Amino acid sequence: MSASIAALFVMLFVVTLLISTEFNANEGESEAIDYAIILGAGLRGTIPSETLRTRLDTGLEFARRHPNVPIILSGGKGSGELITEAEAMANYLTERGLNKERLILETQSTTTRENIVFSKQLMNKSARDPLHVLIVTSDYHLFRAKKLAAEPGYQIYGQASESRIGLRINYTIRECFAVIQTFVLSKLK
Repeated sequence: MSASIAALFVMLFVVTLLISTEFNANEGESEAIDYAIILGAGLRGTIPSETLRTRLDTGLEFARRHPNVPIILSGGKGSGELITEAEAMANYLTERGLNKERLILETQSTTTRENIVFSKQLMNKSARDPLHVLIVTSDYHLFRAKKLAAEPGYQIYGQASESRIGLRINYTIRECFAVIQTFVLSKLK
């Protein structure tokens, strides 16, 4: 095996370990969270995908335990989607009793980076420094989302929604390449 292939395997192994550190994240319960962001994950027309439903269910549980925290629903309209992910997320949560007044819809994003950037633009930054922000997303996705959100002025927490094992394995492999692209290759350009 060549040295470059061995280095690639080592990098994939390390990144997989880093991603897996967030699989069971349940942060922010004892913190004064200023905003919670639930990241979008695709629709079938107007119906949330299985992945999005698990994120919404995790976010709904948090919202019920913390009734004063505003919830940002982040997701634009992708191919084959009849409405924005944020709109579908709002429908799902209000059908389950969450007060629509707590929901802030971010409807422009189409990538994880955009989810974070556009959601931060909707926050009242004068409320506190640093703002305490909770990100709710899939177990395999939380590591990258938290790293993208980390910057001065924000204290980032995460809650992972549990994925079925087959999905977790498949998407963790995909997420390895996304992490490498986002944090390694982009720095080399």
